[in-house]
Amino acid sequence: MMNLAYLVADEEAGICAVVDPGWDAAAIIAAVEKRGWRIDKILLTHTHFDHVGALEELAAKAEGGVYAHADEAGAIDEGIPTQRTVDGTVIEVGGLSIGCMHTPGHTPGSQCFLVDDAIITGDTLFIDGCGRVDLPGSDPAKMITSLKALAALDPATIVYPGHDYGGTCSTIGELMRDNPYLAGATEL
Repeated sequence: MMNLAYLVADEEAGICAVVDPGWDAAAIIAAVEKRGWRIDKILLTHTHFDHVGALEELAAKAEGGVYAHADEAGAIDEGIPTQRTVDGTVIEVGGLSIGCMHTPGHTPGSQCFLVDDAIITGDTLFIDGCGRVDLPGSDPAKMITSLKALAALDPATIVYPGHDYGGTCSTIGELMRDNPYLAGATEL
């Protein structure tokens, strides 16, 4: 499904957050260990199966816990303690501050993670499109509002999407020019 998982690390502290561990827990663990880090937290942009497939195996390794938006935290297995986020929540990973930006539309609790000059957008925004809004819990009007909020970010903000649909990295400015969904939302 061309999913992308991310490691957001404080290299000096030797800890990281895993964002959207969709598949292959062993590969994620190997990538963390190769760098000499420990998993501090697991952050979820949303709780669709392709973004949480390796969650159960990795949750035990996350010293600081699992974080999901309050609108979706209940979808996670009760055996996995989960911290509930809301728009504006700040999650600390070592010396890094990761801001939660609630971006409903694809799911009620979709959220993006702002880290310095970058944003991990999950299934809210792809390089060539946006997340589906024809699934249970999806809401096209909320997706438009969320895309407008993303379009308002600094044009230099680097975008890391949840799937390789048209690429794996761009900027808000480039996507305003090249992504018809992001540009179109601002016109509505």
